[in-house]
Amino acid sequence: MQRLAIGGAVLALLLAACGGDLKPLSEGPSEATKCGYVEADKAAKQAREEYRKAERARAAKSLLEEIGRRKEAADERLEYAKECEARAREWSDLLAQQQSARAAVSSAQTAKALIPWTFLEILALFSTIGVGVWAIVENRNVAKKSLDAARESFTLERRAWMRVVRIVPMGVQFRNGGVTVNVVVRVKNVGLSPAHEVKTHAWPSMNDGVIAATETLAGEMQRGESWPFIGVISHLVFPNQKIASGVGAGLSDPLPADRTQEISILVRGYISYKIAGDAAQHHTPFLFEVLRKPQDGDFKQDIAIREIDGDLSEERLFARHAVFGSPMTAD
Repeated sequence: MQRLAIGGAVLALLLAACGGDLKPLSEGPSEATKCGYVEADKAAKQAREEYRKAERARAAKSLLEEIGRRKEAADERLEYAKECEARAREWSDLLAQQQSARAAVSSAQTAKALIPWTFLEILALFSTIGVGVWAIVENRNVAKKSLDAARESFTLERRAWMRVVRIVPMGVQFRNGGVTVNVVVRVKNVGLSPAHEVKTHAWPSMNDGVIAATETLAGEMQRGESWPFIGVISHLVFPNQKIASGVGAGLSDPLPADRTQEISILVRGYISYKIAGDAAQHHTPFLFEVLRKPQDGDFKQDIAIREIDGDLSEERLFARHAVFGSPMTAD
């Protein structure tokens, strides 16, 4: 109907624009007719726009009505769910009351059955219960001890073990009547689980002697002392993983007056670390001797360091294990 109304309006506008004067087609439209056409086209566009607005308003109204119906349905379902929840609570309370009543009846029947018992029977009953409880506690203790032993055995088998793989002397320099030693300590986790808080502590020393160095190391390890420039960083070391730490020190001990006299340089130290499942600190002590590699003309395979040989680079040095002056083992 709206489209018919729009068409009638457009036709009326055309007739009004023409003024009732319809000329033959051969003569062409007059200026007034052309103006009427333009106005009619504008009126048609406006009518179409009004129609579209009316259609959109009708669609929006229908949508709002549908939303309202769905909301009403949702409210009804919510009310029904609340009613069901209230009924379920009532049934649950009734069931709990019924169970409590049954338990009370059962307790009363048990008490009634115990009334005819004699004192000796009651005493025997409690004795039997006590023996059973003692057996349960004893079995629990035995099981706990077995579990602790198995856990300790597993920890020992799977624990981390840190060891010194190698000590690499990086150089020995003679300066101002003293000697400076630089070494790199390489350690490795040879166990089956990670070691954490791994720290390497090392001290170069000169002319200490193996026994004195061992005693000094034992005290340092017991007190947890550390070289100021090494061991301050802790590491997490996985099985078969290696790490390296460097240390350098200027030794204050006086050099021998005879520059050809041999000098004993020792590197003592220990590795501190922790293992999984154990809060205690574990240690691996080490003691190495720094020596000069033999050259042409040397009669010994292992040559001690002498001041007359001058500064020694990494290529001319090596380190070997020194036997502890007293028994020291890793823990």
